[in-house]
Amino acid sequence: MKMISFNTFSLLSLIALVCLATGCNGNVKVSGTVKLEDGTPIQSGRVIFEQDTFSAVGAIENGKYQMGTLKENDGLPRGEYIVYINGAMKPGEQFEVANGINSETGQANMVQMTTFSPLVAKEYTEVQSSPLRCKVEKSMTFDIVVPASE
Repeated sequence: MKMISFNTFSLLSLIALVCLATGCNGNVKVSGTVKLEDGTPIQSGRVIFEQDTFSAVGAIENGKYQMGTLKENDGLPRGEYIVYINGAMKPGEQFEVANGINSETGQANMVQMTTFSPLVAKEYTEVQSSPLRCKVEKSMTFDIVVPASE
């Protein structure tokens, strides 16, 4: 039976403490802002960081996001990512539609509806076409500026 020396034991203890302090999953915090080229913050949607076999999502709230993998805001594994925006929409026309018949009056119940269209240029909304890239090595701020849809 081989004995572990005190120095080896101390080193293993130190590694365990560092792991506990920094998180054993190896994720690093990534956050930032998301704006259109004219400086307008994107109010809602999702930022997606994707690799060949992995993707992570950060919710956009009032122009800001934080990335998460297993749970919200827990960061990303180190690596190189393609970044794209999903679900950022702008309101369009308002219109009324019938929603059933009022049993007392016999008239249609009308409901206000709004159309929505993409806020961000199409190439920035798909992993196959997005030119956005991010190399994650340590906790960082990654601000995103994208063109508006036409």
